[in-house]
Amino acid sequence: MKNVFLLIMAGLFFNSAPAQINITDSSAQAITYWDKGESHIYTVKKETFRVVGPDTSLNEVSVYEVEITVLDQTDSSYLIRWSYRNGFTNTRDTILHKLLGVSAQPDVIYRTDETGIFKEVVNYEELRDEVKKAAEVLKSTPDLIPGMDSVVDDLIARYSTKEAIESFSMKDIQQYHLFYGVSYSMGEELEVELKLPNVLGGQPYDAVMLINLEEIDDEHAFYVLSALQQVDPQQLENSVLKYLNSVAEKVGGAPAKPEDLRGLKNEVLTVSSIHDSGWLLFSQQTTTVSLGDIVKIERRTIRIKDDDED
Repeated sequence: MKNVFLLIMAGLFFNSAPAQINITDSSAQAITYWDKGESHIYTVKKETFRVVGPDTSLNEVSVYEVEITVLDQTDSSYLIRWSYRNGFTNTRDTILHKLLGVSAQPDVIYRTDETGIFKEVVNYEELRDEVKKAAEVLKSTPDLIPGMDSVVDDLIARYSTKEAIESFSMKDIQQYHLFYGVSYSMGEELEVELKLPNVLGGQPYDAVMLINLEEIDDEHAFYVLSALQQVDPQQLENSVLKYLNSVAEKVGGAPAKPEDLRGLKNEVLTVSSIHDSGWLLFSQQTTTVSLGDIVKIERRTIRIKDDDED
């Protein structure tokens, strides 16, 4: 059951939902002023590590590039292609990499509104098929716990819906588009109440996001935004407890107790700098899932490549 819980912790890296609010009299407004055919290349670095007390027991790094191309542009929407390339990872957990990784995914075609707010994935079926392939890898693993086949089937059923793919398999895209469509004022913190999808099943989680305009650089025409998202801890504990006990029943393990999950937390901090043109310059999202002295951290950094970079 310990390994099952660690897998669940890895899956509890929620995306920050796009903040779809409207504030007037702003100091900065995150809007995409893009044209059809425009394209930029970014480097994405994902670091994942687990800390137990003072010791770091797991450290994984994945680095890849993405090319973002505006395929079409209308008065009300953008059609965008997100292409992965040049991927590298040092992960030792090939199963988890196959299930949750993104570097081997096919191109993602998606649509935003005219301001850059993410709306929907277009090539959903192709991405769904990749999730199903990952399921076959999991189920054919020699050391898979007896009885876990049905658990894997349940997870894949949740991950392979259109909503789940948009929420859990496109984290870098959701991070990129987090702040668009909103006007911000320096010194005015925005508090946004969210409903986050529950990958374990059941009702969505309640969450709160606190958004701040941190800096405006007029000389270099960019601004910096931050967002801190916190999931309701009691709902998180109840959901994980229910799921762990359903797994224990299927595999014949000991049921979890409420006190085993006391203090389970999930926080997501995103800091992004955006150019006046609407193109992202830099973004770092740090997701922390903690329980007692065990902390699982995922940090994803998206950085635009300079023209003179290789």
